[in-house]
Amino acid sequence: MNASTADPAVVRHDVPCIACGYNLRGLRADGTCPECGTAVQKAIDRQTGLFGDEQWIRRMIRGCSVMLFAPWLLILSPCLTASMYRHGLLSRVVSSDDIYAAILLTAPSVVGVIGVLMLTVPEPGASSGDGVTWRRLGRWVTPWGYAVALMALFDVPRLERAVNIIRDQVSLFAFIFGAICLAAYCRHIARRMNRAKLGEVMWVSTIVTGACAVGVSWLNLVQGRGGMTSFALVVLMVFTVLGLCYVYVLLAAFTVFLRAELERVAGRHA
Repeated sequence: MNASTADPAVVRHDVPCIACGYNLRGLRADGTCPECGTAVQKAIDRQTGLFGDEQWIRRMIRGCSVMLFAPWLLILSPCLTASMYRHGLLSRVVSSDDIYAAILLTAPSVVGVIGVLMLTVPEPGASSGDGVTWRRLGRWVTPWGYAVALMALFDVPRLERAVNIIRDQVSLFAFIFGAICLAAYCRHIARRMNRAKLGEVMWVSTIVTGACAVGVSWLNLVQGRGGMTSFALVVLMVFTVLGLCYVYVLLAAFTVFLRAELERVAGRHA
C-alpha cells in the first residue's frame, strides 16, 4: 500500500512550499522541505486557509502598530515644531507657517506609508485569489495619495487655482481609495482569523468615513463660492472625525487579534 495514502501524516496532494515552491507531496506533515528546510506544516496551514508563516504575521502586526502611531505623531508634531522654532533650532529662512505645515504633514505621512508597506508585505505562497488584488492596490495607491498630498507643501505661484484644486482632490481620492483597499484586505485577513464581523465593520466604516471626507471637501469648494451654509460642513466634519476615531479603534482591535493568531500559530509549530 502506498505510504502517501496509508499514513494520514503524509501530504497526499500537491502542496507548494511557502518559501521555495517545492512540491511537498509525499512528505510527512511534521517534516521539512528538502530544498530549503521550511516546515511542511506551514505550507499545509497556508493551503487550508490558516496562517502558516509567523514572520509574515509579525510584519503585519508591526505595520498596524506603526499606522496606529502615525495619528499621535500628527498630534505631537505641532507642539514639537513650535518648540523647535521658538528656540531657534529651525531655519528662519522660511516662515513658521511653512515649517509647521512641512513637519505637520511630512512626518506622519512618512510614518503612515511605512506602516502601509509593512502591513501589505506579500504572504509567502499566496495565490492570486487570496486578497492579493486588494493588497496590491492598497500598497501602491495609498503612498501615491500621501505623495500627492505632500506636493501641496510646495506651492508654485504660477499654477492656477484650478490646478491646485485638482491636485488636492486627486490626493484626497487616492488616499480614500487606498484606505478602502487596505480595509478590504484587512477584511480578508479577518475572515481567515474567524473575525469576519470585525472585517466587515472595518470595511464599511472606512467607506462611510471616506464619503464624509469627500463631502467635506466638496462643501469647502461650494462654500468658498458662497453657495452653502456652514452647518452641513460642520456636521460632515464631525462625522468624519468620529469615523476616523472608530476606524482607529477597529484597527487596534484587528492588531490585538493578529497577536492572538500569532500565539496560536507559534503553538502549532512549536
